[in-house]
Amino acid sequence: MGVGEILDAAIRLYRRHWRTFMAIVAIVIVPFELLGEISARLVIHPFKFNGQVFIPATDEGALVAVNIVFAVAQFLLITPLLTAAMVRAVGDSYMGEAPDVSRAFRTASARLWSVLLVVFVASLAVVGGLILLIIPGLIFYARFLFGSSVVVLEGGRGTQALRRSWRLVKGHTGKVLGTVILAGILSSIVVGILVFPAGLAARTLTEGWIVRAIAVSLAAVITTPFTTIIPVLLYFDMRIRKEGLDLAIMAQELGRTPGGS
Repeated sequence: MGVGEILDAAIRLYRRHWRTFMAIVAIVIVPFELLGEISARLVIHPFKFNGQVFIPATDEGALVAVNIVFAVAQFLLITPLLTAAMVRAVGDSYMGEAPDVSRAFRTASARLWSVLLVVFVASLAVVGGLILLIIPGLIFYARFLFGSSVVVLEGGRGTQALRRSWRLVKGHTGKVLGTVILAGILSSIVVGILVFPAGLAARTLTEGWIVRAIAVSLAAVITTPFTTIIPVLLYFDMRIRKEGLDLAIMAQELGRTPGGS
């Protein structure tokens, strides 16, 4: 499939199973975002002056600490968990089977540490590449994009999954990177539409953090499935293109993963 066909297929797949995909994300994201906003609110004492909400300078250090803790938790737990669950759900739906929330999270919990290792190592490579010359970072990002899909759908682990991803993307780095960037731009537009008004509310209302928490959670619930579907469809596209992937073989691979039917 071309870039446009990948995006079109992702939208159609999302529309077909939007309740399940959004439920998978909401179960994790909504409590996490609310807990983060509540924790931030507990350490600050905002006040209103001339119609604007301000945070005392003495509270800024505590707020930064809370934000760091939740950012690390999101990187080390939330992102790998959601990635594994969504990859499984998208894989099931691609195979013509109705995705299931409980099966997705059974697979995610069983593969969590493997996905975390892949995400961590790939992130180090991407950051290192961006620091050096930027272009290598983008190449590493595209080449390692299928690492989580390999872990969840094939049972690969660690550097083995990353090497497998590298081989699948090789020769099509531009297409993979361009498709993901375009999908990211589309998702960012949706996020901006939802979050921008909430940001204004947080600046003018002392209790605006509640509106912001709801808006951020809603934006993540809506956009995360779409941005997850894209890499999985690209993964299948490359396997079909390079290996002539047979759907019966893929069904057997999915059946061997935790939660397989």
